[in-house]
Amino acid sequence: MLTWEEMPTNDQLQALRLGQIDLGIVHMPADRSGLMSISLDKARLVAALPLSHRCARRKSISLSDLQTDDFILSPRRNAPGLYDAIITACTTAGFSPRVQHRPERMLTKLGLVSLGIGVSLVPAWMSACVLPNVTFVNIRGVTPSVEVALLWNPNNRSSALRRTVAVLQEILQRSSAVKRSSARRT
Repeated sequence: MLTWEEMPTNDQLQALRLGQIDLGIVHMPADRSGLMSISLDKARLVAALPLSHRCARRKSISLSDLQTDDFILSPRRNAPGLYDAIITACTTAGFSPRVQHRPERMLTKLGLVSLGIGVSLVPAWMSACVLPNVTFVNIRGVTPSVEVALLWNPNNRSSALRRTVAVLQEILQRSSAVKRSSARRT
């Protein structure tokens, strides 16, 4: 039986090492020691802004355009790699983000943005979420990207786990081949 449970990155890493879960989907970088991994996707960060924000109608912004805003970031313990990438990007842009709200979940971050109480930086794939009063704006210049990876414990002898990993590897190889083929045609 397959059961999905939402857990922060560090909780997944611990549960994988203890054999409490079979697979984890985590934000990288993360401490993968003793675990196997497959990169699932990589995306640049974009600004999630309320529609009333002064930069909301722009196609792209500089990260420094957000230096006076209140930021909404998940706690570092949830996804240290993502958190550190955001803090480093802001520092490189010349400011330290004023983090006012620390929700646990990505969709909660967007919900708070929708309420107009701050801005957030999220992976570009989150722009597929349609929420009222939220727009996603590209960031000009050096923008960090985030990676999501599938992790598992190689000591886990589950045949279902091995079949799942094999199927996912095949799907990712096909997807990669399609992307390379499309890139050659453009």
